[in-house]
Amino acid sequence: MQSTITNGFTDTNCLAGGFFTDADPDYTGKSHSIESTEPPVGNDYATYRAENYDATEGLTCAGTSGCHGDPRIADSSAAIAGGHHGTTVGGYRMLVAGTTVINVGGVRASDFEKALNAAPSIEDAHNVYQAGSGGNTISDFCATCHGIFHGSVENADSAWIRHPTDVAIPNTWEIYTAFTDEWTNDPEAWKNHPLGFTTPTSPSNATAQVTCLSCHRAHGTANNDILRWDYTTVMLAGQPSGSQVTYGCLGCHNSQR
Repeated sequence: MQSTITNGFTDTNCLAGGFFTDADPDYTGKSHSIESTEPPVGNDYATYRAENYDATEGLTCAGTSGCHGDPRIADSSAAIAGGHHGTTVGGYRMLVAGTTVINVGGVRASDFEKALNAAPSIEDAHNVYQAGSGGNTISDFCATCHGIFHGSVENADSAWIRHPTDVAIPNTWEIYTAFTDEWTNDPEAWKNHPLGFTTPTSPSNATAQVTCLSCHRAHGTANNDILRWDYTTVMLAGQPSGSQVTYGCLGCHNSQR
């Protein structure tokens, strides 16, 4: 269950976004690769960074070719100017979507989830992500580059060709019915399976929705596909020892356990 990697970063020694790996080819696909010119997995070529994205520059941390700051500004430093010390750049974690400048919503942990990842307790602050249909959700933001994964994507052969996001959790699922016991009282749940809420300031099972970051971290992990957990280990072992919640896919899809 625990990520391992060089440079001292692990699943219990990182911040909310995870960590970037080194240039080792074995870690390809385990983090957002800065300066990579490869198109992102699940991109929609019709809309993929159609504003001012420079494919020759590759992925950057901020600006028109990155994730943080004003997407209308090409220079990474200029795009986040004022974001750390003022209100020039709005949005959760300085995340802004599109040329219309839609600020992503959410409630941020002041310590970037350092305590939650190190030795979780119910007193630890955690991020709460915006979900819903307002255009300012964390999944909407991810869809800027990974557009095919967002929403109820369908085709003629199957109702689901990608895992949906910004979709309400069915009220018959255990993750919904046991929300108070598990997601309120078990800090490991917020770490391994954070949910999105239509009202992040007052999360409840009635407004809980799945987001991209319910399964992935934003920056990177030591796991394939930047997952929060090792897919093969979770599928084989089911539930980690001592935890109240089964993580991985079975954390939500409990009837498959």
